[in-house]
Amino acid sequence: MNLTMNYIPRRAVLASLLASSVSAMGLLATPLVALAGNEASPWSKAAQSSVRLISGGAAPAGGWRAGVELRLAPGYKTYWRTAGDSGIPPRFDWSGSENLASVEVKWPVPTRFSDGYGSSIGYARDVVFPLVVTAVDPSRPVTLNLKLDYAVCEKLCIPAQGAARLDVTESQTRFTAHIASAEAQVPLRAGFGPDPGRPALLKAATGMASGKPVLSFTLKAPMAIQIADVAPMLA
Repeated sequence: MNLTMNYIPRRAVLASLLASSVSAMGLLATPLVALAGNEASPWSKAAQSSVRLISGGAAPAGGWRAGVELRLAPGYKTYWRTAGDSGIPPRFDWSGSENLASVEVKWPVPTRFSDGYGSSIGYARDVVFPLVVTAVDPSRPVTLNLKLDYAVCEKLCIPAQGAARLDVTESQTRFTAHIASAEAQVPLRAGFGPDPGRPALLKAATGMASGKPVLSFTLKAPMAIQIADVAPMLA
């Protein structure tokens, strides 16, 4: 399937394909093992929202699974890693963590919002940001210490802050399947070479439309992939 879509950029960006694999949407069957003690941090309450850390055990490709769970009051939204024409992306600060070599934040597929003046990209629902945590010493737990700056918006945006602390180990928890479900919603990045498992970017061209610069993409996707949208992603 070929698809040509236009996007009017505000700044130099790297295109990322928002796509969902039909085969990936099935929830992974994961056995649950009770973890005594730290499965989740307490909720950190802020303006019209709450945030906490959850633990999920060993990650399929190495390291450990965890997640940042963000709950929003009805009618409010928050933003994706690239917010679009307006909005403030969440900022994750892991300083103060212990035995932490690295942490990768993954971003589930968002929604594009239009207000007549432009568009923003984010979430009008509760969301879990999956994490892949790598330890300095894998024989010891990692203590994640999170400070999160984000925005919650109805008609106006309100700055919000959350803080959470949690020990993460290889033990599975009651949140393992919850994190796996969020991982299955992470958009696929369009590549340039042939790959039967992901979309391919066949062509990109610049031009003008209604006096504005336009970046046009031609994408090819396998039959199992449904293209929902194309959005910018900073490198």
